[in-house]
Amino acid sequence: MSLSSFLHDQPVREKFYAEFTKPKVLGHPESACKSLTKHYKLVGTAFDYMARFYLQRMYPKAKRQKTVAEITAAQLNKPNAWDDDLTPWTGPVFGMAFDIVQELFGFPLLSDPLEADAADGPCPYPFLRHREAWVTTIVASAYADEVLEIVNEAKETRRRYVSGERVPIKKLADQCLELAQIDALYRTSRPDPWLGVTDPKDVEDLVALFHLFEKQEWLRGKKLIFLNPTFGKASALVGGADADLILDDLLVDIKCSKNRDFFGGVFHQLLGYYILSSIGGVGEPPRFHAINHVGVYYARHGELLTFPIQAFIPKDKLPDVHKWFRQLAKQHLKRRPTAFLADV
Repeated sequence: MSLSSFLHDQPVREKFYAEFTKPKVLGHPESACKSLTKHYKLVGTAFDYMARFYLQRMYPKAKRQKTVAEITAAQLNKPNAWDDDLTPWTGPVFGMAFDIVQELFGFPLLSDPLEADAADGPCPYPFLRHREAWVTTIVASAYADEVLEIVNEAKETRRRYVSGERVPIKKLADQCLELAQIDALYRTSRPDPWLGVTDPKDVEDLVALFHLFEKQEWLRGKKLIFLNPTFGKASALVGGADADLILDDLLVDIKCSKNRDFFGGVFHQLLGYYILSSIGGVGEPPRFHAINHVGVYYARHGELLTFPIQAFIPKDKLPDVHKWFRQLAKQHLKRRPTAFLADV
């Protein structure tokens, strides 16, 4: 389960369409960076990594969450990862998997996560005892060493780049693609015999997207930056949620789609992030942070679309929005209990 799967649920989708009117966005501009391969999702994830590195270099004090690749490597490197007493209700592999999920999303796996502070007691979701976790794919194969090597090399490259050293952009792009491969391994549980091998055309594509990103004036002169922020315990309502960027009072979602289409789903995702931030705060540890605008950056077009959040969710309406949002989230989990691990 995730914010995306939650918003795709029919009752949730219908409620969002009933409550919020999507603003009209005119025009269909040509993309400035056309995709060179069909590895759309991989390049999109890699660009997320590259954008974070660039903003860390621009803003050394930017607040960032651990990435999926970092969490994966940290868990694989735990000396006690195979202890028998990881949790009272799972075997070693599941204990490791749930440990990762909790570290990633910042909440215990409980039926009412916003009211709980610990994950003691029997497993509230019995079906999870029998579902194969993605960790099995990595730990029971030769991928562990490769994942650790990729992440450690990328950390060193990031350190050098963020500190201001000259790092070849193609090298940075290549390593971001490798990190994106780890993300894919994490989210799909599918073995990847090409882990650590990148397509030169994907590297070229990513470099072009990066150079277009560098030119964006809206990135300049910011005071408070959050990179891939989570939303405290509120993220638990939808099984985990992290946005791409928050710059001062602007929340931005990055899209690498070939068309600059502003669908209802994109709009609802922005509203979902805002609602979660208003419930649980932003970052780790979470803090309540004013978000006055939400927007989408279309990476292949070099265009940012922004909207004032008050035009859609006035502050005096927030308590009502919080109420029906929480209710829909609980109902969604009851209807699709296995969605949680399916979408991680």
